[in-house]
Amino acid sequence: MKSPNAFFEAPFLHNTQSPYIMTYDEFLGGKLRCSVVARYPNKIGETLTFYLIADTPYPSLDIIEIYSEQELWGTNVDRTRFSELEGKQVHAFFVVTRDSTFVGFSAMLRFEILAQ
Repeated sequence: MKSPNAFFEAPFLHNTQSPYIMTYDEFLGGKLRCSVVARYPNKIGETLTFYLIADTPYPSLDIIEIYSEQELWGTNVDRTRFSELEGKQVHAFFVVTRDSTFVGFSAMLRFEILAQ
């Protein structure tokens, strides 16, 4: 297996009161959408895949096709999209590919989503 070309900083929680805990109210959504955000110096045409891994039968993921040059990319984490993560400890990271070639991956963020 070929070694990754890059190792990126861990994603972080956005719009939460704590950097490592998402309360049930935050998870429900509302005016402020809570997100897992990646700081990544991208190139147009790359693909960013967020993996959210918890004690569930399969990992949750969100694939983002990069269409503009910006530094922050995120995926909303709420009950509508990721209901199986409620009350779980979640490990989040992202993987970058370009033209079906593996570019690199990030360090891991560990956070907890509180249950009702």
